[in-house]
Amino acid sequence: MNRREAIRQLGVGAALPVIGDLTFAELLEVGRGVRSGLGRPETAVLLALTERQAMTVASLAEIIIPRTDTPGATDVGVTTFIDRIVAEWYTDEERGRFEAGLAALDARARQLFGVEFLQAGSAEQEILASELDQELQAAIQRDRERPSGQGSRARDLFFYQMKRLTLTGYFTSEVAMTEVLGYRIVPGAYQPCIPLDP
Repeated sequence: MNRREAIRQLGVGAALPVIGDLTFAELLEVGRGVRSGLGRPETAVLLALTERQAMTVASLAEIIIPRTDTPGATDVGVTTFIDRIVAEWYTDEERGRFEAGLAALDARARQLFGVEFLQAGSAEQEILASELDQELQAAIQRDRERPSGQGSRARDLFFYQMKRLTLTGYFTSEVAMTEVLGYRIVPGAYQPCIPLDP
């Protein structure tokens, strides 16, 4: 499915802004549309990411949403989802920024730990992800303090892109919607008073 076909399927219209400018609701709609064309994650062919980049994305996505008593990011095919978004929805500039972010992640891991991100241990990977998240939170805070109309610096950060794609890919999956959010696609009979899970 190419970008134009996806836009038509989603009914968003020809004036759809670049993916980075979408609201969360629009992003969820895009996510559902992308997921409808993915098929099974384990059989998917990479379209934009190299095998190594996909493994880095998978490791980082699993740090963002790890497997606990609910499925983690890799369990629901977030890597395939991100690859499809980068291939079919990102502009050349957005794709370049994402790939540069992956390269910078490896460079930073080499500087801190002497190895690239994938070769670092899970504790080191989590430390690096935590640092990136702290930098993102600081950028978000600076954005809040800037006069309106000056744009967002946080949105330009790789970790902003990565978190946004991971969360969208995760929460548009059927598994996350049903097992994590408790969403029932086809509800049964009307039940006005039912106990809710915490």
